[in-house]
Amino acid sequence: DPPAQLAEAVVSTQSTGITLFNDLEDAVSFFEGFCETIAREWAKIDRLRLDKYYMFIKTALKCVLEFCKSHDWNDKVVGGVIHVLDFRIINSDCPDSITTFISEQFFNVYADVYSDTMPNNTFITKLLMSYVTVLGRTPKRDLTQVIMVNLFEPLILRNQQYSIDMEQLSNHIYTVAKQPEVLTRNRKLLYQLRSDLGDVFGVFPPPPSSQKRKIENGHSDENIDTSNISSLAESAKKKKKKKEEAVEVKIESSETNGLEAVEVKTESSETNGSVTLGDSLLEP
Repeated sequence: DPPAQLAEAVVSTQSTGITLFNDLEDAVSFFEGFCETIAREWAKIDRLRLDKYYMFIKTALKCVLEFCKSHDWNDKVVGGVIHVLDFRIINSDCPDSITTFISEQFFNVYADVYSDTMPNNTFITKLLMSYVTVLGRTPKRDLTQVIMVNLFEPLILRNQQYSIDMEQLSNHIYTVAKQPEVLTRNRKLLYQLRSDLGDVFGVFPPPPSSQKRKIENGHSDENIDTSNISSLAESAKKKKKKKEEAVEVKIESSETNGLEAVEVKTESSETNGSVTLGDSLLEP
């Protein structure tokens, strides 16, 4: 293997290739080729050499951010780069280790190219939206935890002060969370994330009126308060309490059927879930 300094020089030279293109589309295509190659060849890389390839990814990420900055965060450039990251890495069949590595390194790398004079841009917002999509689709608890710790907890704890379009991010969280194929635990996580971000950055506009919808287990979600997940738990407690209480049902006589007024008590049985009649109906 070449010495570390030589390896770093090679990585730097190859990563900066994106800056050599005059045509913006060609530059983004170069970055897409890099991401596609890394994703395809990752499983074949010698485990002992992974650190060098992680360094390669980190350097390439920094170069592409500097490229966007050099073009004043042009919407077309930013949109193209984010599309590549989303389609080739974050929401693809790419190994999770690359997705989590980018989430771990992103804020540190962005800090290297950030300046107070930078205009508001959508790069961070769109990248976070891509990771929100991961939070909605993945069945892997450990992956959701890593993404939350690396990207969203720093925002909630105000450890990162970069410009982010919180309204756009909030709307995307809601859009992903309401999809019927999203696992219940992922949906709750997304609603809680939306609520937490709203507490920190200001109350977000309420989501559209909730409607009944079928989810994967055959049940429907109704009237979900997306701004406060704790209300779901409170509602569940109230329903449980009602089931445990004895219910008195009073059936009054009607002149049309001639039945006497009787009192019927029903009690829920904790042993078998059945309902017992305290008194029987009396015939006239």
